[in-house]
Amino acid sequence: MEYLPDCDLISIFSLLDLQSQLNVARVHSRFYALMSLVWGSKVRLSLFELNISSADLRLCLCIIRRTLQVLRFNMISRENFDILTSYVYPNAHDFRFSISSFGLQDADILMIIKAFPQLRTFSPVGQLTGKYFADIPHLENLNATHCSNFQGSSLVHIMHTSYLKTLHLNVPFWDNDILVVKLPTAGMQHLEVLLCNETEFSTLFMDNLKHLKRLKQLTILGMEDPKTQLELAEKLRAEGRHSLKRLEVQYACDVYFHGERLQLDVETFVMKYVNNLSAKMGRILHPFRHIKRLLFYSCLIEDADSFGRFLQLCQHVEIIEFEDCRFGFQCYTFSAQRIAKHRSTILQLYLQGSRFVRNNEDVAPMAWSVEGEDRLFKLHQTKSKINHIAHNKMLFTYYASQYYYCFDFNDIP
Repeated sequence: MEYLPDCDLISIFSLLDLQSQLNVARVHSRFYALMSLVWGSKVRLSLFELNISSADLRLCLCIIRRTLQVLRFNMISRENFDILTSYVYPNAHDFRFSISSFGLQDADILMIIKAFPQLRTFSPVGQLTGKYFADIPHLENLNATHCSNFQGSSLVHIMHTSYLKTLHLNVPFWDNDILVVKLPTAGMQHLEVLLCNETEFSTLFMDNLKHLKRLKQLTILGMEDPKTQLELAEKLRAEGRHSLKRLEVQYACDVYFHGERLQLDVETFVMKYVNNLSAKMGRILHPFRHIKRLLFYSCLIEDADSFGRFLQLCQHVEIIEFEDCRFGFQCYTFSAQRIAKHRSTILQLYLQGSRFVRNNEDVAPMAWSVEGEDRLFKLHQTKSKINHIAHNKMLFTYYASQYYYCFDFNDIP
């Protein structure tokens, strides 16, 4: 390879992953020098699954700091954080990270603000109150879910100073002022994507729906009271809003199956962790006229007859997906002609990771088949492009007055 011209080596090195590039850079001084040209135009960097040494981290960040726009980083030590914040990334607008074996405090956010002057999308982790989040001048997308000490007063300050488009809450430990805090209505008018738990939604947002004029995607986690869904739809209609691009709920979905009562146009509706779903399917009185795409994630469908009647009622739904669901029957045959009989558009049905259960225990994979053919019905035993919010759990472990945060990385959509 020593006889190849630089341009050819750069092309070859560009095909390697980052760890391989770092290994190659150690082989020869020429390769080391060329690597700066390989990384010079890099705009995205993921260091989430890479166990990178301090020396390699310095080398990589030093070279790409001016072109970097998006960074994903699993910081395994405080030294990683110190190296990261020793540089300035003038074009980086998206920074999301996880940490292990150490924790960040509020004062550390000031170092991040200095290192990322153009930051717009931020997903912080640590014992953070949110004190300095409002000082991020261009903040648009905030995921505060993994800030263990987040305060309601900080959220008020953020909503006063920032025009947030995306807000993820579901904060693990709120202080008591969350029960009395009043969010500024002006700060809500730009929100397009909102994720929160049922308590946060009822406390902070339910009575402010008229100010959420641009809201397109709403995820409410832990919905134990199905009346919340009906109240949500009624208040949206009262404000002249009849549609959402996406609605995602958990656990209690009984009321939503009375589609004629809600009549809320939802482009994509996601239901998660619903048990005994077939019984609810059997109570549907009218076809789903207001939903284009349905995703059932980790739900229990017990009865084959109710399942069949449900498919007949989805005359206007274009995509239905059952992902990681459990079924109380092992075999099922779809009648293509019967499903397509009253349809004018094609139904794409996706089955991913579903399984047969008996006595709440997995027994075997499901056995699916199709009887007949019709251009208006297609079965796919794969995943569709519909995604749910993969809200990962945070593990809090106490060691010598220090919290350690370990979780799978969770993107803001």
